[in-house]
Amino acid sequence: MLHINCNGSVQVDNSRGIVLYNENAVELDMGKTRVRLSGDDLALETVEKGIVLVRGRIFNLEFFYSAGEDQKRRG
Repeated sequence: MLHINCNGSVQVDNSRGIVLYNENAVELDMGKTRVRLSGDDLALETVEKGIVLVRGRIFNLEFFYSAGEDQKRRG
């Protein structure tokens, strides 16, 4: 579940882990899918119990299958 706040934050619930993190992108493992947030000055504010809160100027939000799931689907 994603909670998008107009003040520049996105809370992601049920994350299984952080795949990528820098000031321009945050990618989260959600199990069968991944979520990537792109923007400027991104910072992880909360990381606990499957909840990740990202603050900054978020310009783009992408959903895609993780590499493992993609291989299973092709196989």
